[in-house]
Amino acid sequence: MGVIATRDIKAGELILKEKPFVVWADEEDADDLEAILQKLTDRKREEFYAHHIANPYKGDRPSLGIFKTNGLPLHNDGAGLFEEASRFNHSCRPNCSHHWDEGQEVSWSIANRDIGKGEEICITYGKLWQVKSKRREWWKTTFGFDCRCEACSYPEERATQSDIRRFAIHQMHKAALSHMRRSNCAFYVETVSTPHDG
Repeated sequence: MGVIATRDIKAGELILKEKPFVVWADEEDADDLEAILQKLTDRKREEFYAHHIANPYKGDRPSLGIFKTNGLPLHNDGAGLFEEASRFNHSCRPNCSHHWDEGQEVSWSIANRDIGKGEEICITYGKLWQVKSKRREWWKTTFGFDCRCEACSYPEERATQSDIRRFAIHQMHKAALSHMRRSNCAFYVETVSTPHDG
């Protein structure tokens, strides 16, 4: 479906703050998901079933397919389905990041860079540090689409440079988290860093 900016948005600006209307932790128990859905109001259940089902999940129960396609991660608490945030499309060079605030039990959607009026607002559906071929294979297998985002459309030489930068950023991120854990920090700061040119 997608979400389009109706005005200019500055880097770091909060785009959306939203509570999930369905939270589900056990992807193995489809009956549990059905029980959760039965507790929703008729309107909320309609909103749930209005979400898209990706091709790889069309053989599943509709509720399961919708959740696997649209659920956003809530760290170790499973995933959540959101009325608005679950409608963001994917880009390997996202202009928006999804962050789960466990204390408030809300999702924060924050602009990674300036976004112009009329531009689509996109998050990522997975691991941006992987090379282009692996990312595209994963999107196809997991969500049934061929990624044609800006980063996946780069000419071969630029795509290779982007892959090298992504791997270097991933290594730095891993090293920083490892150092913080060894230092017994009271908190972890996780950021998704995407180079300006992908």
